Amino acid sequence: MSVPYAKSITYRPVLAIFATALLIGFAFSWAAQGSLFTTRMPEYAVATAMVLLVCKSFKT
Repeated sequence: MSVPYAKSITYRPVLAIFATALLIGFAFSWAAQGSLFTTRMPEYAVATAMVLLVCKSFKT
């Protein structure tokens, strides 16, 4: 895959992290309370996103 501008900034990894965090938030909500849509689900998703973003920043 060729990149038109090699020095350009891409946000695809960050969007993938947020999508993954959302799915993990749904999984935590399902495991903890038996339903996908609960009031705690956004908390699970945000906490997971924060952890994944920190892990990405440690990598770079």
